[in-house]
Amino acid sequence: MIATSTLTGHLLIAMPGLRDPDFEHTVTLICQHSEDGALGLVVNRPSDYHLQDLLQQMDISTDDDPLAQQAVLAGGPLQRERGFVLHNQDGRWTSSYAIDEQLMLTTSRDILEAIA
Repeated sequence: MIATSTLTGHLLIAMPGLRDPDFEHTVTLICQHSEDGALGLVVNRPSDYHLQDLLQQMDISTDDDPLAQQAVLAGGPLQRERGFVLHNQDGRWTSSYAIDEQLMLTTSRDILEAIA
């Protein structure tokens, strides 16, 4: 039997010499890693959007101006049209995936409605 290891829940920090514009100077949280592939989110690269932009596109209102001004992170070079919310284990949302015992990844609208 071959021993396998996983990088799920770990951070990958780009090497200083990496010149790939998609990953240069990035920190990537590995959300899922198996022999079938991996899913990671870049957690240190802001996008051109703020939370208010995203909420407006989804017809979700908020009166919390500091919240609305929060930067939305880019997440990575693939599937830029998809949104992911990283959060702790508090609450249960329609579409959540446990990264580890403390951290969840959710893609459903209901978490954004609760945040707003």
